[in-house]
Amino acid sequence: MRFVIHLLMSSLEWAATYFGVMKTGAAVAPLTFRFASSDIKYVADVPSSEVLIFDSGFLRKIQPVQRGIDYVKYYICVGEDVLPDVTSYSGVLQNACLSQGMVWGWPEWGTQRLSK
Repeated sequence: MRFVIHLLMSSLEWAATYFGVMKTGAAVAPLTFRFASSDIKYVADVPSSEVLIFDSGFLRKIQPVQRGIDYVKYYICVGEDVLPDVTSYSGVLQNACLSQGMVWGWPEWGTQRLSK
């Protein structure tokens, strides 16, 4: 099973990313904004999460532990302040390919068919 960490404030993007991750069949771990950097690392360590989706307001909490959680393959930042080694959420949306009910995600995750 794939695991995704979800650290966003309540917003439209929170709902879109949360339910989008669930639609892929991955397990999503929503975190509270009160978590410290060490708490975020602990949650990432337990299931060896592959993706961390976070709001740009949490950059100060993510950066100190980013190098210590090397199994996270994709960091996706919602917001304007995106670091060079992080993927922007808007970039993911721009590159998404929706066609005939198919969603192409990360290559190794394969293709998922949307239910109608």
